[in-house]
Amino acid sequence: MGEIDCSKQAFEFLFYEVIKYFTNQTKNVCFKFHFIAVQLSDGHATAMHLIENMGYRIGQRYIEKMTRNLPRFTSEIDIVKYICRIYWPHLFHKAIDSLKTNNADVYVLLDSAFPFLTRIEPSQQYNSNILAFACGLLRGALTSLGVNCIVNAEISHVPSCKFVCFSLIKFFL
Repeated sequence: MGEIDCSKQAFEFLFYEVIKYFTNQTKNVCFKFHFIAVQLSDGHATAMHLIENMGYRIGQRYIEKMTRNLPRFTSEIDIVKYICRIYWPHLFHKAIDSLKTNNADVYVLLDSAFPFLTRIEPSQQYNSNILAFACGLLRGALTSLGVNCIVNAEISHVPSCKFVCFSLIKFFL
């Protein structure tokens, strides 16, 4: 147990508390807009949106620092390979287990032991919010590198997780 293990555990604890906080704070959300109060019935969707946006911003900043001195990528598949081989291990200290593509702008990243799902009970209460953060990290990084996309996540069995990236528009010239 070194310094890295301690900071990793501290981050995970903080992360789970942030997930719980957003989930609890958005249970009964009421927005006031021009003197009209709007009650949102689905606070869970609001929490997922906030957490995904937080991951998106972090993913953008992190990938920009990582690729600051690298030459531009020439293809979309090179970007996705970089995400799998370099970016993901920097974040989670392990590589993506499998990358699949249908060559039609759909990429499937499989992580058989997603770190945020290994230490929690296999309940559905927070899993979707945890995955929303990871989807935001991926979407933020890919968008910063020129791949405008939508990222979805699925859990087949805990802690295995599949991320599906749907590329929307190519920014390459």
